[in-house]
Amino acid sequence: MANRTLTLWLIGWSVTVIGNAAASAEAGQETAQPTAGARLFTLKIQPLLKVKCLGCHGNEPDDLRGGLDLRNRSSLLAGGASKIPSLVPGDPDNSLLYQAILWKGLEMPPKENERLTADEV
Repeated sequence: MANRTLTLWLIGWSVTVIGNAAASAEAGQETAQPTAGARLFTLKIQPLLKVKCLGCHGNEPDDLRGGLDLRNRSSLLAGGASKIPSLVPGDPDNSLLYQAILWKGLEMPPKENERLTADEV
């Protein structure tokens, strides 16, 4: 239960961090001193996205599987070809990304031997 709570918090927090960083970058503003949450995202979540997700959902913007781009907040909120948001702020249980990494309906990463471990979730 504690792992699930932490996971839900991290997903919700990730949406906020990605959004704040993207908004600052778009506005040409430098970000302030990184928060503990920003450091956690940079050290734990971002590397997982790079290793487990961006190969199909971001490294090649012209070749996104399912039309899903995981490189920025607006794309996460827009969703892929289905137009269903990948992340729902404040409601991780209805976030497709969360369901997919748990292999509930969707199965991401699709290969069973590449699934996220309990520690990664």
